[in-house]
Amino acid sequence: MSDLKTGGPSARLMLTLASTIIVIAGMRQASQIIIPFLLALFLAIICGPIFFWLKRRGLPPVAAVGVVILAILGAELLLAAFVGTSIDTFISNVPVYQQRLKDETSMLLTLLNNYGIEIPRQRFMEFVDPGAVMRLSANMLTGFGGMLTNMFLILITVIFMLLEAASFPAKLRVALKEEDAEKSYGYLARVADGVKRYLAMKTLVSLGTGAVVATWVWALGVDFPILWGLLAFLLNYVPNIGSIIAALPAVMMAFIQFGGLRALVVAGGYVVVNI
Repeated sequence: MSDLKTGGPSARLMLTLASTIIVIAGMRQASQIIIPFLLALFLAIICGPIFFWLKRRGLPPVAAVGVVILAILGAELLLAAFVGTSIDTFISNVPVYQQRLKDETSMLLTLLNNYGIEIPRQRFMEFVDPGAVMRLSANMLTGFGGMLTNMFLILITVIFMLLEAASFPAKLRVALKEEDAEKSYGYLARVADGVKRYLAMKTLVSLGTGAVVATWVWALGVDFPILWGLLAFLLNYVPNIGSIIAALPAVMMAFIQFGGLRALVVAGGYVVVNI
């Protein structure tokens, strides 16, 4: 209690934990706004170089934004054409996949028991739910589909961000002295360039990862190869655990279709790609 009154280490720790919980809860409640905004920011950063290149070629800002938005819409239509049906088919068949996954797991436990490796089946099923992977995959893909339905809001946000970026230097010069404005803009430009270079490199690596994964699982006969490639591309932006999460549904699908050996080969491919 004395720490709380005097602002000691315990009080600071409790205040930090409480603040963290409040922030996380707030972000969770506002996720329907935050996620589209972050996606719009990502698209604006990625499309920024194209926008400014078009401006340097003489296009007015509004026309340059229009070209960028048309390119984004074209990419979305291509994406929907390639994976929309696969997402619907996968999600509708999740209950079937869950049951087949449980059956395959039960057969694997029986095989292990025959070789003298005793694993209590009921306890294993209580602690390891094979169907949870498929539910997680379905939820992720449903969320991705929901993001695409918010595309109008995302595109409007991208338009405002790009137009604001075009007029930002002039506004900065109005708000500050010429010398201070140039220094501030130079600093912000260096930060923005660093972020753009990082995202461009990360996007290229993620595209390569998704393409290799899709080719690998297709060669092994696993269903929905483009879907697993898309998942690998998207989750490659998540540090450390993203690649693991992306691998799980494809490995489980291989396990359902072909058994444990093919699933191990698929998993090995993911390991090699992400080394």
